[in-house]
Amino acid sequence: MNSLMTYGISGRRDELRIMTDLMINMLEPTRTTHLLYRTNLSYSQLKKYLSSLLNMGLIEERIEPYRAFGVTERGRIFLDIVGAEFGQNSGFATASRYPKVVTQDRKSWLAEVTV
Repeated sequence: MNSLMTYGISGRRDELRIMTDLMINMLEPTRTTHLLYRTNLSYSQLKKYLSSLLNMGLIEERIEPYRAFGVTERGRIFLDIVGAEFGQNSGFATASRYPKVVTQDRKSWLAEVTV
């Protein structure tokens, strides 16, 4: 599954969009190499984002039957909220579950959602 998010005018993704792209690709347990190719990140960037998502409890690392990363229930809720904010209708967002999301400052909003 390729990235479902669209890019802004500049063509660059912000941190929230990159994390969302990663998590969309991890709805099914996915190996690190596959994440690299699907999200178009370097290995050092991927390590940084995986570490952040693990610390926030949005993803988990699975060892059996192979090393892979998957989205937790908390991560699925996060995707629902972010999908509603982005206005995506890609199957992971259920806007009816969550009312309008405050979109003032994405970093502070991200911090509030993941507390």
